[in-house]
Amino acid sequence: MKKKTIDKSQDWYRLDNAAKIYPAMINKRNSCVFRFAINLKEEVDPHVLQKALLDMRARFPAMFVRIRHGVFWYYLEENKKTPRVRPEDSRINKTIDLYSNNYFRFTVFYYQNRISLEVFHSLTDGTGAVAFLKSLAYRYLERKGYKLNDEGKVLTFHQEPSLDELEDSFLKYTTKDPHKRYVVPKPFNIKDPRFPSGQGRGVINGRLDASKLHGIAKKHQSTVTEFLSALLTQTVYEVYGERMIKNDRVNICLPINLRRIFPSSSLRNFTLFFHSTVKDEGRGDFEEILRQVKNSFSQGLTKESIIENINVNMQAERNMAMRLTPLFIKKPAMTIAGMMYGGILNTLTMSNIGIIELPASMAEHVQDFEFNLSNDINCAYGIGVITFNNIMTISMIRETRDTVFSMQFFRNLVKLGLKVEVESNYWEEVA
Repeated sequence: MKKKTIDKSQDWYRLDNAAKIYPAMINKRNSCVFRFAINLKEEVDPHVLQKALLDMRARFPAMFVRIRHGVFWYYLEENKKTPRVRPEDSRINKTIDLYSNNYFRFTVFYYQNRISLEVFHSLTDGTGAVAFLKSLAYRYLERKGYKLNDEGKVLTFHQEPSLDELEDSFLKYTTKDPHKRYVVPKPFNIKDPRFPSGQGRGVINGRLDASKLHGIAKKHQSTVTEFLSALLTQTVYEVYGERMIKNDRVNICLPINLRRIFPSSSLRNFTLFFHSTVKDEGRGDFEEILRQVKNSFSQGLTKESIIENINVNMQAERNMAMRLTPLFIKKPAMTIAGMMYGGILNTLTMSNIGIIELPASMAEHVQDFEFNLSNDINCAYGIGVITFNNIMTISMIRETRDTVFSMQFFRNLVKLGLKVEVESNYWEEVA
């Protein structure tokens, strides 16, 4: 079936359901910006990268936009200004300076052999950002003179964008069935001393053999994501157990890519947040922790429960009174909602983006990928997991000066027989 292409005269787009809250949540501590990076096997030429970026405009129209204030909601409007690639900033995932960034909500950086993309969450989620970065890197290599074959694994710049890619899939899969709000019990929050506001974040990356970790998880009859969630929970008990009181829970917030459950080609947000919760009786017993984690997954990730949570999130959008409430009144309400249902409900956040597939002709030029989450004052740690060519990169971004938790987690991986290569930005020595 032939895909429907977009109307090229269209110069504005509605925000998808998940995107609406992010503009109201931005503050000095919460940029709502996340990052992907691709490490090539050669140094990046910024002039060629700039040309490749401009080639992306027609292919990804919903990225080359600015966010406008409407009467009732924010909306996306075509940004006719020119985005500029920049040397990589030492402070990653900081709030985007709109004026210096020509009002774009994404930035492309370069450093030595690395191309990185930082993007505001209202534009897209991890799936859309990876698609954009892959396409950008592919076009960059083409402009460098390499002969490539996309093999259907990369969206190339000469393709027409389809209407399906701009779809708000939440609207497509919501129902009018009765629903109740997903209740997340308040967890233990990590209260270590933070870096000064706006002065950057600490990052420690660990690289390991993905197939070996998969084998270990399989022996425990779990997925890699379940196993890592359990290991992170165990590490919380090991490092912070003396500070925790009886009945403290460990909540790990996990963004779930709904495209794996519902057919969707959308490059916009189509992610739902889910919590793995471990109660106090799991303390000190990894098998009990893993049992509770697997139970959280089996109960919380049924199709029925996911549709129910989509319906809850769509409730405000359907409510006529809310729809007719002016944005200047909605905004503080959304800010409060973000505080109530945001980082304070998370001990930490982890997202496993999965395995990145590239065409063979492109893969031979690529070393690995990186993925850095956003985090805020209430949720001290964000853990991004991404795999390419059997190299799994686990990136721990933190608001805290202390590195004990990160290093203990990587030690726990080593105790399992894994070789972990660790690197750090040593921000605790800088800020």
